Amino acid sequence: MRNWQKAAVVAVAMVLGGGVTTAWAQSSAGRDNAGPPAAAASTVGRDLGAGITESHFVPITPCRLVDTRLTPQGRVQPGPAGVRDFAVRGTGASFALQGGKSGGCGIPDAATSIEATFSAIFAQGTGYMRVFPTGGEIPTATFLNYVKAFNISNTGAVAIGSDAKELGVETFQSATYVVIDVDGYFVKPLAAVVNADGTLARGSRVTGISKRGQGAKDVEFDRDIRSCAFEAVVSDSGYGVVMGQVSTALSNDGNNRVYVVTTDSAGNSVNLPFHLEVTC
Repeated sequence: MRNWQKAAVVAVAMVLGGGVTTAWAQSSAGRDNAGPPAAAASTVGRDLGAGITESHFVPITPCRLVDTRLTPQGRVQPGPAGVRDFAVRGTGASFALQGGKSGGCGIPDAATSIEATFSAIFAQGTGYMRVFPTGGEIPTATFLNYVKAFNISNTGAVAIGSDAKELGVETFQSATYVVIDVDGYFVKPLAAVVNADGTLARGSRVTGISKRGQGAKDVEFDRDIRSCAFEAVVSDSGYGVVMGQVSTALSNDGNNRVYVVTTDSAGNSVNLPFHLEVTC
């Protein structure tokens, strides 16, 4: 029988969508796996939900997003009047109209930026290209320099805007056809730090929190999470450990909700603060 270590650590619950996992918080008093006794809050432990602003990369099979050779407008003309905006996220007819894959490349609405290869094809002379999120300022940094003698490509990560067409391209000095192939995108994590009263202390991609009873809450996110894994810890928003246990499961009320139950060390349902992360 495993003994509880004599160190204050935080309760962690992990679950794959559809099942339930419960984990005890460990107190500073030694005890077997029947669970720890009640203990005062500690300021030691591992907490989740702190890095809620950092995006992570999702690779995809390279997909053609833009090919202006196949558009009526043809080459992107130099100067502000020639700026072209292109669709990136979602589906629809706009992708075929901009010379890309019909129906789009599967970039989700939650994407904040993409990694893509930009190519200058059959340029009419020497020039350079700048790319930027539509609606944002045009950067002073150049993404790609090109010449008339041969086609040139460059790959990098670029932010995308929130307009219907999310990516802008401006050329300088000489017109050129532009081809854009995307090979991945960045999304913010699915994470929530929830206070004991059910209010959101901070979060990423959280669309709502519903109270389901004493110690029970639904945390709603902006996507289907049926194939995702859930990880939760009992801890307050100031990163202090709170003794108790936490259970997680896919909610019966929606495929985008995590059902979270917190209990004290005696197994009684109580409202406790927790951190929750969803990995898909």
